Amino acid sequence: MHADPDTFVRLMAGLMFADLSFLGYDPTIIPGPGGHQIITVDNKEYEIMEMIFMADSIRGRGTVCWRVRRDGIEYVIKDLWADISRGHTEAEILERAEGIEGVSQIVAEEIVQVDGENDSTARVRDIIDRENYYKAGWLRELEVRMHRRIVMTPFAVGLTHFSTKKELISVLIDAIKVF
Repeated sequence: MHADPDTFVRLMAGLMFADLSFLGYDPTIIPGPGGHQIITVDNKEYEIMEMIFMADSIRGRGTVCWRVRRDGIEYVIKDLWADISRGHTEAEILERAEGIEGVSQIVAEEIVQVDGENDSTARVRDIIDRENYYKAGWLRELEVRMHRRIVMTPFAVGLTHFSTKKELISVLIDAIKVF
């Protein structure tokens, strides 16, 4: 801070006046009735009931899963940042597995849009000072990740929520039979 006050002032001004979407806020998740938030996927609104998973790594897909409700039916929304260099998206794989017992079915999926553009790490990197960006060679080597959402059904509790050992063994046997 003392060694480079100009950079410090620029950082503080950026944090105070930047568009919230550039700071990581998701404009597609908005406050809703009853204290719940509303998330939009494929132009349909879902009420977020609870977060059921959030990745805890600093680098990676940044996966967050929510239990949501629409028209009285519960779904799971998986929000993730997928590496665009991969051959197939998770949604494509799930679509190929459609109808297989025990595999979640896709209700909707989309690339998240922010300000009319696909939300990706490339969009954010485009606002970085190009001269300094290219000096840091390691930045150029980072993969580009696209912000995607998948709505799936059915919603079910995880294996960690079994109530008896018999129930756990029954679920494991069913899973083995399916595969």
